[in-house]
Amino acid sequence: ILIYPWDKPGGLYIYKRDLQFLQPDAKLNDGVLEFGLRSARVFHCIGDCWRALYESVYVFSSFFYSKLSEKICRGFEDVKGWTAGVDIFKKKYLLMPIHERSHWFLVLIEEPGWMLSDGPAMDDLLDDQCTAIYTLDSMGYDHADVMSIVSGYLKKEALHKLGVGTKGVAVQMKLKVAVPKQANGLDCGLYVLHFAKTLLEDVDGFHGVVRAAGVRMLFYH
Repeated sequence: ILIYPWDKPGGLYIYKRDLQFLQPDAKLNDGVLEFGLRSARVFHCIGDCWRALYESVYVFSSFFYSKLSEKICRGFEDVKGWTAGVDIFKKKYLLMPIHERSHWFLVLIEEPGWMLSDGPAMDDLLDDQCTAIYTLDSMGYDHADVMSIVSGYLKKEALHKLGVGTKGVAVQMKLKVAVPKQANGLDCGLYVLHFAKTLLEDVDGFHGVVRAAGVRMLFYH
């Protein structure tokens, strides 16, 4: 019934059968969720003053993490072409929707460029100037395994796309952010869209919320 965006490569197809996932007793599927994230990025970044925000946010496909993490596949080799033409390390925020065990949650990557070995020296960075990876989960689950996979992806992407390594200590990882909890087993996709919408509506306020709790520093070599 529509292609979004219709005038650019990589448009997302929404079919009539997808409408069933908008019913009150249904859970959002991959296509509907990705459409919601992509359209939120557009509709909350309208006008000249929001152009910089629009350009600073990248939304991964809702299928990206599933392909990256499948044990029967080749991991990074299967997804390295998915960001062709995009330098994710020039973005301020990366939004990665993830579907695991019939549950949606959101991974937020902040300032991925700060982890590059040719970026600012570690001694020159302030306490809050490190690449941060957060999980926002409306069920409150921990996702340490996801953090490891996402961090590993960023390191491989930097080497593959830019030919540079990453700093030994450059990624701050919060296992989870305190976010509103869903009251049933169906609304996880809607909460993912709410988290993204909240970020785009008030970047500074959202940043303060996710940085407020303790952040655990992990070491990579």
